[in-house]
Amino acid sequence: MKAKKSTNYDFITSLASARSFHDVAKACLATYEETGKIKPTQVFVSATNYGLSIELYLKSILVMHGETRIRGHMLDELYMKINETSRKRIEQYYNEMGGKDRRETLYLRASLEGSQPTNKNKLPKRGVKLDQVIKNNRDMFVMYRYMFTKGRTKQWEYFFFEYGNLDLVAKALEKHAHEFLKDHESNKVNRT
Repeated sequence: MKAKKSTNYDFITSLASARSFHDVAKACLATYEETGKIKPTQVFVSATNYGLSIELYLKSILVMHGETRIRGHMLDELYMKINETSRKRIEQYYNEMGGKDRRETLYLRASLEGSQPTNKNKLPKRGVKLDQVIKNNRDMFVMYRYMFTKGRTKQWEYFFFEYGNLDLVAKALEKHAHEFLKDHESNKVNRT
């Protein structure tokens, strides 16, 4: 495999950015991994960065496959645009890293102060399979980057954030994306 040239998109910058957002996401959660405690704003920052990194990895792979029009933020929709061969490869990497076997998955649920739970039956299905994690967190970049507007709704909401599995999703996507790169392209991604 090799990356197809694109006149519309720069996959080198996209991959390098994806890695940087991924690094920030992991750093935000280092305290949680050490102490078992985390501030809500740290969750929002980490989730926003995980969402954007995964989105950029997915879009980079689509570009390298030759896609010329890539729009949207919904992770599951972007993932399903990737050809089946690549999806199987990504899933293979995810599973090899232990994605399906994780048991320490953090599911954060939050409610806004003074609200009453009314939608208990509308929760996303929990799961650790790659496609389920992507589906559960399909709009996480949009949701978490706009938490300040959600905070004004005064409605009960559940926010699922499967940080360990999302980390493995990002790593699996990165690993697959690098399969498309020539050595000099990989060096550029690492330097950018």
